[in-house]
Amino acid sequence: MMTMIVISLFAVVYAVSLPQISSFLGNVVYSTSQSSQQVQTYVVVEAVSLNGAKMGIYVYNAGLVPAEISAVFVNGVRFNQTVTLGIDSTACIQVSLPTSLKPPYQILVFTQEGFTTGVTWP
Repeated sequence: MMTMIVISLFAVVYAVSLPQISSFLGNVVYSTSQSSQQVQTYVVVEAVSLNGAKMGIYVYNAGLVPAEISAVFVNGVRFNQTVTLGIDSTACIQVSLPTSLKPPYQILVFTQEGFTTGVTWP
């Protein structure tokens, strides 16, 4: 009789906790796939050019997956840029600098995948 009670209690606990276990495992799989993509993302600022108030930031995707540039900061000023870089490709991001920004320029590039790279120029 005691064995039947223990087995039935185990069945009830298992039935009640199954949705939470499934939810937890689903979150672990999603989290792992996201971090895997973050690890495979690698973006490099190759060069910077300045022509008056126009700055060109040349960005190279050296990662194993395509990368999407979501924002660029120059000396703390955000420039919303959306540029998709294929694997082993380069793009030039053009920004118009306000006259209040003076060199040296601290440039930070953020990707949608969570990767950040930066450079100080000149």
